[in-house]
Amino acid sequence: MLLAFLFSLILSNQNPSVLTVPVQTVTIVAESKTLKDIAIDSAEKYKLTPLKTEMMMKVITCESDWNRYAVSKTDDYGISQLHISAWGFTKAEAFSPTFSLNFIARQFSLGHEHYWTCSRLVK
Repeated sequence: MLLAFLFSLILSNQNPSVLTVPVQTVTIVAESKTLKDIAIDSAEKYKLTPLKTEMMMKVITCESDWNRYAVSKTDDYGISQLHISAWGFTKAEAFSPTFSLNFIARQFSLGHEHYWTCSRLVK
C-alpha cells in the first residue's frame, strides 16, 4: 500500500523527498485466557453443574492432558479428543480449543459423557 502511494507521488510529479505519510495507531487487546478458563466458560455456557464441570475437566486431563494438538491412535483430535470422522468435523475445528471445549460441554449437558472412554475411569 505504501509502495502504491509512493508510485502515485512519482507519477504526479510531486517531490518524493517531502512526504507526509498518515499514520494510524491500532491498539490490539489480546485476551489471554487459559485452556481451563475456556473450559469453564464452556461449562457455564451449557449450564453444567459443578460436579459435571469437574468431571469434564478430569476427562480432558485423561484424554489429552490439556494438549490442544493431541492426536490419538484412533484418530481423535484436539483437547477434547473429537473423532472427526464420526462427527463430521474438520481437524481445524477439533484443534480449536473454543470449538472443542464447547462441543464436550454441550455433550456433557445432554448426558453424553459416556462418549469419552475416560469418563468411565474418572468418576
